Amino acid sequence: MGFDADVATTGGGAPGAKRPGGVTARLRLFFLAPLAGVIVVITGLLIYGFYAHESKEVQREVGRMQTALDKMYQDDLAHNTGMLRAAMEVFRHAPPLREALANKDRARLLALTTPVFTKLRANLNVTHFYFTGPDRVNLLRVHQPDRYGDVINRYTTLEAERTGAAAYGVELGQLGTFTLRLVEPWYAPGSRRPIGYVELGMEIDHILRGMQNFLGAQVFVLVSKEYLRRQSWEAGMKMFGRASEWDRFPDAVLNIQAAQALPPAVAVKFAEGQPLATDTVLEAVQDRTAYRLALSPLRDAAGRTVGQMVVLIDVTHHVSEAHQAIWLSAALALGAGGALFAFFWWLTGRIGRRIERDEQALHDMATHDRLTGAWNRRRFDELLAREMKRAHRYDLPLSLIMFDIDHFKKVNDIWGHQAGDDLLAVLSVYVSANIRDTDLLARWGGEEFMVIAPNTGVEAAGRLAEKLRVLIEGGNFGEVGRITCSFGATQFQPGDTAEDFTGRADAAMYAAKQGGRNRVERYEPSMKGGNSSS
Repeated sequence: MGFDADVATTGGGAPGAKRPGGVTARLRLFFLAPLAGVIVVITGLLIYGFYAHESKEVQREVGRMQTALDKMYQDDLAHNTGMLRAAMEVFRHAPPLREALANKDRARLLALTTPVFTKLRANLNVTHFYFTGPDRVNLLRVHQPDRYGDVINRYTTLEAERTGAAAYGVELGQLGTFTLRLVEPWYAPGSRRPIGYVELGMEIDHILRGMQNFLGAQVFVLVSKEYLRRQSWEAGMKMFGRASEWDRFPDAVLNIQAAQALPPAVAVKFAEGQPLATDTVLEAVQDRTAYRLALSPLRDAAGRTVGQMVVLIDVTHHVSEAHQAIWLSAALALGAGGALFAFFWWLTGRIGRRIERDEQALHDMATHDRLTGAWNRRRFDELLAREMKRAHRYDLPLSLIMFDIDHFKKVNDIWGHQAGDDLLAVLSVYVSANIRDTDLLARWGGEEFMVIAPNTGVEAAGRLAEKLRVLIEGGNFGEVGRITCSFGATQFQPGDTAEDFTGRADAAMYAAKQGGRNRVERYEPSMKGGNSSS
């Protein structure tokens, strides 16, 4: 993606002068030498100030990203724990399971749970399913039925034994995997005598991958060797098809590697064996890409810090802009003395515009139907509420595009309602094929549709709407032939209700109708809502 940049030019010439003599030379020395010094000092101060400003902006971006990642991690853990609890609630009310556990009937347990576990793995990412006796001796691993008879001494199981209630949390396994576990004691009917323990768990790799994909940061996980056995860990990495470099770092191993490679400058820091604080921020450059690195602790259910989440944030754009601005300011500052005041005037304006663009960017970040196959109105409301909540929580942009078919009534009047229904269905498929995977198409009502565009500002939404408008206008819709659509786009604002948000989109589309149809309008405060008609 290219970006337009302001290019400022200035020129100057020295006025004509007599050939320098003694007095002229002394005057030039007297005035120009200090001026040259002032220019050099000012240039130095400008460069330093710009570096400081850019550094603060990058640090602010790193801090925002790290905060968002930490919050997303905790929220995802809570969400997945809730899913495990819901699954456990179903199992708890299954008398055959309880009877099989009490009788230590492995074959019966395996037969009852294997189909369920297959669904849990596919739908909920559940990777672990245990039945353990009251003595904590494993009776059955549904995910590994040939492995049983060992004593379970993990914190969550011990905690469930101690408290007599469900225990949960993230634990580091022998193979080096992080697993979110829920362990619940089961009791004989009418007594507090435990008949055993039931455990559900899921590896958290999918949580970390989801965080990376959503926020665009590269994520690594380092695990302390203190909590691992080399042989078991290397066997686990081999089983998972991951590289195992036990000796790469003195105190930790690279366990989960979402990026292609850890930048050398970062790897060197960890190879030194000196612990880094969780708020450490490092700079690294690899393949002309500049990164900032931030660390977050990974704690297990017992509260131990067993590793670190290493987050690499691409700041190349910030660094490139800083370098360009610095060279330009230096060239201007070292110009002719007569352009000094103009230079300061220009630089102030440039710095101001720069700050305004950065602040605006930060503000923008803060600020299905049986017929068509699109999301229906009810699901749209749910999706919109979800995306509004996410946009508000993580300070991400969110836009809404509303469109309908121009003169749709004529379609029904001329070709019949069946043709109109067919047109709506074809249009839905057509639009779905030309929006992003992350965008959400819904039928709002009649011939009206909505597109929810996450992580998208109104300008980008307008460009998307214009793309759809052109494609629809040039498309072939069977017996109906050529059709056009009118579009309205608006962006989510803090404090919006769903009614506020959709109302602005409707107003923008109404403006497009009033403006001649077959056009895209971005919402303006002056627009008034109306009952948009075909």
